[in-house]
Amino acid sequence: MLSFQLEPAPDKSSAILTAGDVIRRFDKNVKARIDAGEFSPESYIRTKRFLEDFGSFIDADRLAAVNCCQAMLVGWLEHNLKRWKAGATRIDAVHVVVSCFKWLADAEITRNPFHKPLKMRMRRNIRSPITDEQYIAVMKQASAHAVDDRKGHCYGSLALKRMLVFLRHTGCRPIEARELRWNQIDWKTKVARLVDHKTRAWTGQPRIIGLPPIVLRMLERLRQRRNKRPRRRKGCRVKIVPDATEHVFLNSDGTPWTRTTFARHFRRHAAKAGLPTRISCYCLRHGFAVRAVLQDVNPKAVADVMGHKDTRMVEQVYAHTTRQDAGNIARIAEKIQLTRRRAEKGGAA
Repeated sequence: MLSFQLEPAPDKSSAILTAGDVIRRFDKNVKARIDAGEFSPESYIRTKRFLEDFGSFIDADRLAAVNCCQAMLVGWLEHNLKRWKAGATRIDAVHVVVSCFKWLADAEITRNPFHKPLKMRMRRNIRSPITDEQYIAVMKQASAHAVDDRKGHCYGSLALKRMLVFLRHTGCRPIEARELRWNQIDWKTKVARLVDHKTRAWTGQPRIIGLPPIVLRMLERLRQRRNKRPRRRKGCRVKIVPDATEHVFLNSDGTPWTRTTFARHFRRHAAKAGLPTRISCYCLRHGFAVRAVLQDVNPKAVADVMGHKDTRMVEQVYAHTTRQDAGNIARIAEKIQLTRRRAEKGGAA
């Protein structure tokens, strides 16, 4: 989603400012920021869809902005409850609406009508880090349906396996893997540099994703097969979109992965492998961070590899997850005991 820390709203007084006026002005401002290259056009499409849906629900052109209330936002969520089953989708929808009205609150509206936090059905599902056994189970399930015709085409779950390997060994976000392009990979330094990413507004720096040897070998084989891919012939199952060939990871249709398609494929194979429903593709990122914490990697280094702006996420989320593991506590106690024994032997000598 977009980060709505935008420039101050213009101070233009009007007799009656409707909710539709607020949405249109906010949309115009975001478009200007996109033209300046500050925001991604892909994320704006979803933002615009949320605002248009909310505006049609409340009849924004006939409703004064000052008459908006929390009940309208709750009613909109209730209306789309069956359509938006994921808690993250509902959180994104509320975030877009609240940010839109907050933008003009100080200049033209005496208050933001949605200033109070909404707690109804807004809690995200707790994501547990995926374990090695769970990862192996999903990969085995995907291998049972994977077929490669040796010509660069991916049928079944081979494309999914490549995505899972990349996420597990790099710790990047799923959206970063889906949007990765060949011209963003630096083969000499063995990293991928992303200009448009989640924390760009805070860090002002490109996102650097380290590529370990297992990932580099996979990408090199994939690039060689992609270069040898034949032209689309009549009756061929795979339809290659010219604009999509620059993406690194393509699905079985030869098009870039979308958020819903990748999540649906992962959930399908995870369910067949017997994994809990709370396990999602994002858990691969959590598992990468937890493994780094368990190996006593510097929190600052973990935050840099994960793409966080500081170490608070590492200290509050990933370190807390490892403390909840009784086996990890036992390993830490054993390690402390071994360190003390070594020190005693060194002092005795």
